[in-house]
Amino acid sequence: MIFLRRYWYGQRVDELAALWSCTPNRMAQRLFRLRGGLRRALEEEGVSL
Repeated sequence: MIFLRRYWYGQRVDELAALWSCTPNRMAQRLFRLRGGLRRALEEEGVSL
């Protein structure tokens, strides 16, 4: 849900942090890890990025 709200709906990191009761830095770190996980999963499936 966080990933979709950020990259599909364009919600700001500070807005997401407020919704999930965390700091903006923590939310940015979480998004960074989500993007990394998505990249790894896509590469395992043969998608070239």
